[in-house]
Amino acid sequence: LSEAANDGSASVKVRLMAPYVNSAKHAVLVGDTEADIQAAKRAGVRSIAVTCGIRDRRLLEAEEPDAICRRLVDVNLTQHNGLRCEVVS
Repeated sequence: LSEAANDGSASVKVRLMAPYVNSAKHAVLVGDTEADIQAAKRAGVRSIAVTCGIRDRRLLEAEEPDAICRRLVDVNLTQHNGLRCEVVS
C-alpha cells in the first residue's frame, strides 16, 4: 500500500477492500485497530480483532467486532461462515 493508502482511516480501507468484496457473506476483515473494525462495518463484512497488534483489547472491544482473538494464528474461519477464535484472552 502507498503511504497515503495506509493512513489508518476506515474510509481508505473500505475503498481498498471494495474491489475484492463481491459477497459480504464470505468476507471477513481481520485487524488490530479500531479503524479496521470500523472499515469492516462500513463495508458490511464481519470483523475479527486481534489483540497482538498496536491497540489494547479494551479499545478493540469498544468497536464491537464479531470476534476477538489474542493472536492471528488463533483465528479459525470454520465451515458455514462461522467465526471463532481458538484462544481468547
